[in-house]
Amino acid sequence: MSTVNNMKQISLEKVVINIGVGKSGEPLERAKNALEELTSRKPTQCGAKNNVRDFGIHKGEPIGAKVTLRDTEAMEFAKRIIQAKNNQLKESSFDNYGNISLGV
Repeated sequence: MSTVNNMKQISLEKVVINIGVGKSGEPLERAKNALEELTSRKPTQCGAKNNVRDFGIHKGEPIGAKVTLRDTEAMEFAKRIIQAKNNQLKESSFDNYGNISLGV
């Protein structure tokens, strides 16, 4: 009789995909369209946290977009992305809290 320990199973709570373009307007719209094509979900805009005078960015100005996937959508997307990376991730992609960060 074999029992499965659920605490040893890998679980996935969510996948957050974001694109930071650094300015609003046409580049932000292209980023939002790219996220929508990748995930089939409508992205939300992310505003700047602070003013950055050198780049002409004001606090609250939309400069990025993100989509959060959960449950089966998250698992399917994670499988696709890891396959795109040839099923290999660097050790530096992982942190001590179970998070994975990677670029494609």
